[in-house]
Amino acid sequence: MIKKKGLGCNIALQFEVGDLVAWKDLSEAAKAGIIKEIYYKQQGGRPVAYARVFLVKGCKKNSPLRVEEVIIIKLRLLSERK
Repeated sequence: MIKKKGLGCNIALQFEVGDLVAWKDLSEAAKAGIIKEIYYKQQGGRPVAYARVFLVKGCKKNSPLRVEEVIIIKLRLLSERK
């Protein structure tokens, strides 16, 4: 029997904690942030890769730092952590 990988598992290997990423939702403007954590959730009987991202673009000035949960296949790498 062939074991199937979950959604976004291969893509998750391209990202690391601390990378600067961007993504866009259909109904919202583009957002950018720094990856805080990469993790997997079980959905539909298989693992799906997600990232918790500190939002740095797309939030109002002087607002507290927000963390968003984003499915990893939406993310685009802007800059790697050094």
